[in-house]
Amino acid sequence: MKKMLMITHHNINEGGGDVARVKKIASLLAGSFDVEMFGFGYSAKRLFLLPIWLGGIVRAICKKDWDFVYIYNQRYLVILVGILGRCLGRRHKLIYDAVLTWQLLPYSSFYRAFRGKVEKLAGWFADGVVGVSKMSGDFFGGKTLLVVPTLVDTDAFRRDANKRKAIRAKYDIKRTDRVIGLVGSFDNEYNRPQLEFLRKNLGIFDRRLKFMVIGRVDEGREIINQNVISTGFVDDYAGHLSALDALMVVRTIPTDGAINRMVEAMSVGLPVFANDVAGETMDWGVGGIDYYVSDGWALPIKVNRLVFDGGLMKRVGVCAKRIVREYYSEARYKSRLAEALARC
Repeated sequence: MKKMLMITHHNINEGGGDVARVKKIASLLAGSFDVEMFGFGYSAKRLFLLPIWLGGIVRAICKKDWDFVYIYNQRYLVILVGILGRCLGRRHKLIYDAVLTWQLLPYSSFYRAFRGKVEKLAGWFADGVVGVSKMSGDFFGGKTLLVVPTLVDTDAFRRDANKRKAIRAKYDIKRTDRVIGLVGSFDNEYNRPQLEFLRKNLGIFDRRLKFMVIGRVDEGREIINQNVISTGFVDDYAGHLSALDALMVVRTIPTDGAINRMVEAMSVGLPVFANDVAGETMDWGVGGIDYYVSDGWALPIKVNRLVFDGGLMKRVGVCAKRIVREYYSEARYKSRLAEALARC
């Protein structure tokens, strides 16, 4: 069995963000490759540890005669490992799992040009590129082996009627109540705007609606309102999605976190209401049919107008599940990823 080393500059014992993607790809490849993961807890505030981190990378690369070294998102690591591989005489294939979110952000033309050159350099060092969106195929051209978007375990994220009943009873939610979820955690710059959006627009949303805020909230930032339920951190996230009638995703920065939340909810069969920034992260599906996208100012109005139409919400949920199973299911990519790497 061929050996693969997966490298991230995050602490591999953490759960979210880049680490979640690395672990998910590792799990998909586990039956086809002998996979090991390496992370070193990078922090810009601790750059004095750079020699130690570099030493750790060298040791990890030299530990075995790897067939593949796989790096997610960190273009500088691709360049570094590419140079190290050449200096050390290593013959592994270098795979870059590329994220091009910076193309969607309002950076200066100078920064975009510089970032683009660095990305191209990383692509040059890589033997193959795995993209998280269609942008990767356009940017890296023939180097792109496969587009593997945000993936969801459709067996884990499915509607559970018993959990729905139990969790709604726990929070004293009536059968006739309509509950819209917001998912965090809300202690970072990516998810915090969702709370501020809800706080600002509570007076616009229909008074019959309830909101379930799922995830950690910074102390003092809680929304105290009879129609807002704060769960804090939950162990059974998928179960809490089952308790909802819809999900709302509001972002000001178009990161993968938005699409993660959207496809997890869609897998459960929930209609998703997203602002335009969050909606930009979806490569597949049609707004207005598989999920709803609206300018932020109009989002509460759209929610009020549609969420009480049970028949419509059910149809959107069915379409959402179809899109997830066809384009975002882990099962769909398990063999395709291994086959694409074998061709590299």
